[in-house]
Amino acid sequence: MDEPNSDPVDIEGLFEIMTEPKSKSQARRINEQTRQELNDMLTSRAGVDVDLLQGELAMANGHIEWHRVELAKQIEMTNTLGAEVERLQAELEKERRLHGMARSTISSRTAEVERLQAIATAILKLHSPFKIFEECGHDHSEDESPVAYEVDDVGMVCEDGYQYSVCVQCCTDGDFMTEECMNHDHGKDIPICETVALLTNPHLGDSNE
Repeated sequence: MDEPNSDPVDIEGLFEIMTEPKSKSQARRINEQTRQELNDMLTSRAGVDVDLLQGELAMANGHIEWHRVELAKQIEMTNTLGAEVERLQAELEKERRLHGMARSTISSRTAEVERLQAIATAILKLHSPFKIFEECGHDHSEDESPVAYEVDDVGMVCEDGYQYSVCVQCCTDGDFMTEECMNHDHGKDIPICETVALLTNPHLGDSNE
């Protein structure tokens, strides 16, 4: 499109020409010519203004479309991140529940183990060893003799006279080894009774299955 004429129009000059005394026909021609020039000038400038406005409007529409696309991308990314956050929160809540259940289970199992340990300790205390001695052959009347014990029906003996241990609960009447227990096998490396054997080595009971 051709460049519009940007020279300023002398409105006052045109007004003077239009108002200068002339003949009617001459004044009519001048008025028509001046009116045409004014119309041409206004039309030309209006066309330029419309083109500029249309160009600016197109540019503004382009910016709006670009921002609309970017906003859509941001919304999609936000929705994706929101879904991921919800998934992670659900996983975290699941882990918390599992951790709480595991902690509760461990606590109850620990309490049960402590209870069983207390029972086992009480049973072992009840089934305590009762040492069986024979004469050691030492004279314990000397001051430098080993530590000796007074054993009924045996006399003063030291650890050299120790033979084996039996169970106070299962094998004695409180003071002496019972005759029935004398028929059982005993030894320094043999548990004093089956109860102690099971408590100290629970796997011994597996052979009965």
